[in-house]
Amino acid sequence: LYETRFDSDIRVERFRANAVYNCDTGVLSRNLVPLLFDMEKARAVEFGASMGLLILRFRHETLSEALEMTRKHMRRTDYLFGLDPGEFLLMLVECSAHGSEAILQRLKKMIGSRLLSSGYSIYPEQGETVDHLIAEAQGSLV
Repeated sequence: LYETRFDSDIRVERFRANAVYNCDTGVLSRNLVPLLFDMEKARAVEFGASMGLLILRFRHETLSEALEMTRKHMRRTDYLFGLDPGEFLLMLVECSAHGSEAILQRLKKMIGSRLLSSGYSIYPEQGETVDHLIAEAQGSLV
C-alpha cells in the first residue's frame, strides 16, 4: 500500500511538471513559455512585428480576482502564463512598446490595488531570447 501511494505521488508530481495548464490559477504553465515564444517570434520576424512581455505580480490575498480581471481585459491573441506564485507573464503578440505600455496602464487601472508591481520588455528591441526578455521585464518592475 505504501509503495502504491508513493508511486501515485510521483505520478502526480510528473504530471504537474509536464502540465500545460495550471488548474489552480487557470493560466498556462511556464513550461509552454519557450515553445509559444518561439512560435510567436517566428511570426513576428515574418511580419516585421514586435512582441511585448509583461510581468505582473499580484497580492496573494486577491490573486483570483486579479487573474479574472486580467483574463477579462487581455486581448484574445495574447497568452497568460504563471511563472512563480503570484507572478505572471502576459505575452503580447504583435504589440509595440507603445501598445504594451497602453495595455499595462489599462490593466493597472482595472486591477488597481491587487497589483503589487509590473514591468515589461519588448522583442526584438530589448532582446532575442525569452529568458533575456523575462529578466529585462523583471528588472523593470515598479
